[in-house]
Amino acid sequence: MRKAMSVVVPDPDGGGQTNAHLPFWEPGSGHYGNTMGQYSRAVVDDCQQLVLSFLASVPVEKSAVFTVADYGANDGYSSMQLMESIIRHVKKKRGEMFPVQVIYEDQERNDFNSLFIRLLDKSSFKSKFPHVYPMATNINFYEQCVPDGTCDVIFTSMTTHWLHSLDVKFKDCVFFSSLKDDDTDTQKKVRQAAEHDWVLFLLHRARELKPGGIMVVLSLSAFDEYRNAGSEPETPSPPKCKKKSRGDGPVYHQGVGGNDVRRDLDAAWRTLRDRKRITQEEFEHCTSTSDVRTAREITAPFETVTSPVREAGLSMIHHDQIVYPFVAKEVWRDRFRKDGVDDRKTYVKNMTSAHRAWSESTFRGSLSRMRSVEEKNAILDELYDIFEAGLQVVDPEDYNTDYIISRLVVRKGSS
Repeated sequence: MRKAMSVVVPDPDGGGQTNAHLPFWEPGSGHYGNTMGQYSRAVVDDCQQLVLSFLASVPVEKSAVFTVADYGANDGYSSMQLMESIIRHVKKKRGEMFPVQVIYEDQERNDFNSLFIRLLDKSSFKSKFPHVYPMATNINFYEQCVPDGTCDVIFTSMTTHWLHSLDVKFKDCVFFSSLKDDDTDTQKKVRQAAEHDWVLFLLHRARELKPGGIMVVLSLSAFDEYRNAGSEPETPSPPKCKKKSRGDGPVYHQGVGGNDVRRDLDAAWRTLRDRKRITQEEFEHCTSTSDVRTAREITAPFETVTSPVREAGLSMIHHDQIVYPFVAKEVWRDRFRKDGVDDRKTYVKNMTSAHRAWSESTFRGSLSRMRSVEEKNAILDELYDIFEAGLQVVDPEDYNTDYIISRLVVRKGSS
């Protein structure tokens, strides 16, 4: 069985850190952009025209320097083309010599090496425009990252589902979507933490934006009709939602029943416990501190004039939800349609490497500090081998790889 790349990674605190998304790959390798970044890049690129349509109203003429920030940037791959389009728009308005500052934010253990390598590449916007000044900060975006009134544009993609204040363990599963329906107390704690963290995120960004500035948030989402990604809706079919897929029109989101990534990772983790490769304590310690909000939960802070977010000057100017199919499935489907080839091997490889990029840190952080790094690597390789084996026997067309993406645009009121 193919082994996914495991790099010797020292535990940041000796083990047990599950609430941080830690890169496990070699710094500077560009691993995220080459795996999960392929999917997120497709979503971000599709959003470019939406961003540019609202960017036209940002008062560039009043700025001495134009500042755009990318929060949760990882290695910068996903937003590189969008940043170039924003810079081109600003330079067209103010001239080639007008200074543009690009601030990349991510946690302190982020793979900033890969980000800097991408910025130095001849295809980067840094090589295409004069007087462009990229920089990075490792301040967590649940804090204020830059001084008041710094940013003209703030952008973030698929980051805000990671929670900051959640302090709870899911004893029978890793992911919130797999939580038992009767565990209402845990569900309530997760939703309260998600609500608190969302408002906290928005309030910090309200201070950082200049008057007239905009923020674009692309986030993993769920339909209001069913709160958890794996839960059955009240009606037989989920609501229709615009779906981005080559050659396909709007379809029903296939988010109920069958197989999906989080369920299968949960199952693989249980298998390791049943094989006694991990202890019951390690199994229970493993909790993904993330939550997928519904449209109603995303827009709630903007619904009343007296909300702290509205009082801080933010107003919602656009929101929608779009279903995007996962790139690995689209690639497999295209080859099957064009050449009649069921390239399951490539599909499985792409699926595993992409989802390992975002999920491994959760599993690694739950393993005992008494285990060596080599032992942890072997356990994690076995986990993703089990996941791969499951992918091999399921028809990709029957596997839920669609993601609902919420696209929110807000504006800071003029002073």
